[in-house]
Amino acid sequence: QRDAEAALEEARYACLEANEALCYRAATGRPFSVLKYAMTLDGKIATAAGHAAWVSSSEARERVLQVRRRSDAIIVGGNTLRRDDPRLTTRLAEGNQPYRVVLSRTMDLPD
Repeated sequence: QRDAEAALEEARYACLEANEALCYRAATGRPFSVLKYAMTLDGKIATAAGHAAWVSSSEARERVLQVRRRSDAIIVGGNTLRRDDPRLTTRLAEGNQPYRVVLSRTMDLPD
């Protein structure tokens, strides 16, 4: 009996986790969003010259890729696209590939 209850609870948790975004949307009426932002302890994301180095750990970057694999879209600003040339992918050949969305006031984007 206890094993069945534990298995049921594990399955319930897996279902809630798999449907997190849908449950959030149903409960709030708003889309579920995840913001990824990395900066140094002094609040910087790049040097004064604009050079950006990795400021997050390899574990954090892998977590980002896992979140992307479950996402519908990856959104960046126009300046990020122009300066960093991000891949905006899951780094996988197969499986879910989120839409790539760029927000720009000028639409002065590279090809």
